[in-house]
Amino acid sequence: MDSHVEIKVPAIVPTRVVTNGKMMKETMNATTETEIRELDVNGEYTNTLSRELSTKWSLTKEIGLIYSTKGAWTVTTMLLINVLYTIWLQHQSVHTNYLALTAFAYLSILNSFSLVSCLISYWVSHQKCTALYSFGFERVEVLAVFTSTVLVQVAVISVLRYCLERIFQSPNVVTSTVSMTIVATFGLILHLLITFCISNRAFNHVSSVSDSNWLQNFLSTTIQSVFSLAPSSTRAFVKRINPFALVTITGWIAMCIADILISINHWYQADTVAALIICILTWATLYPMSIYSGKILLQTNPAQILPQIDKCLREISTLDGVLEIKEDHFWMISFGNLAGSVQVRVRRDADDQIVLLQVTERLSRYVSNLTVQIIKDDWQRTVSNPTILRSMNYGDKNMLENYNFSSFSNDTVYYTPTKDRSNMISASTPLIFEQRGH
Repeated sequence: MDSHVEIKVPAIVPTRVVTNGKMMKETMNATTETEIRELDVNGEYTNTLSRELSTKWSLTKEIGLIYSTKGAWTVTTMLLINVLYTIWLQHQSVHTNYLALTAFAYLSILNSFSLVSCLISYWVSHQKCTALYSFGFERVEVLAVFTSTVLVQVAVISVLRYCLERIFQSPNVVTSTVSMTIVATFGLILHLLITFCISNRAFNHVSSVSDSNWLQNFLSTTIQSVFSLAPSSTRAFVKRINPFALVTITGWIAMCIADILISINHWYQADTVAALIICILTWATLYPMSIYSGKILLQTNPAQILPQIDKCLREISTLDGVLEIKEDHFWMISFGNLAGSVQVRVRRDADDQIVLLQVTERLSRYVSNLTVQIIKDDWQRTVSNPTILRSMNYGDKNMLENYNFSSFSNDTVYYTPTKDRSNMISASTPLIFEQRGH
């Protein structure tokens, strides 16, 4: 009688490990723990832990770039102090039910956003142009300013809703041991230190270039009516006042008056009025800045520079050999960084180099990233491959001396820069010129 004996063998799972391009086979029991490996784009197995370490090392390197900049530790210290003050301010607001303290706390939060954007500006200053981001990372500053202003405006609108509710319903305010004036005075001093002692490139540019807010216009009109002898000087003085400092000083005055009215007359509606004033002024101050930074993110034309660019285009149209200017596009990349492209159709007998030099010389004063296409008025050639000029931070009139003429023919002419083409986006390369025929 035959007997069948079943023998159970543990399952063996083959795995492959790639090390230095060599394939090795190994076997291991399925019940034992196996190291998790992921397949990268090259088809090799890499350790997940090594990727995490690489990410941490990259993050540490970027943080090191920020704090290698002079003033970064001062910004961080002020940021920590401002965060602690904001927490204390929110605690006092919840404990006393003062709505004006809540509105004033959002100004302190705006200071924190301003300091964070300052650190972002330090990081952007160390970044270089890449193949993926050919214009650099300067738009990150614009995004930081736009996000900060929009978030604070949304928070202020929520406080406005509570203000409208308290107008019809009497608030239940608890008098605190710490006077609201003392809290607001400490916040005013901290805000003025952040505004005038910290060099914040992004917010300073936006506050100086964007449209004047309602408070600045009102103050300008009032001062002009009082000092009517020198209206122009008073208008210039008001426009130079920092709008953030202006709204903080006004909010501090409103809180001091509200604290006096509550302490003497027990008129608790003064807190609602003070909060309403702070919210309206904050929204009116930040709204033009949001519009200005939002237009840059949408790559619109800058209204301040368009008249000068139109004047330059009219001058270019009168140059010798120029027949037509078309397909002109100009847009803002970041704060103070304008990019543009234009096509210039010239006569067949016109000198390309002279036209390129003259066009670039006129437009490069306003456009830092410029692309000019010269199209020959020749019916025998197609215009699908026009002459292309790209000028980055043009500043040398003798720029054509830096280029080698690699080949000449009737149909194809190439102008190759002496420097490596991988660095053509950097500011050190003044000109990239290429002409192709059929």
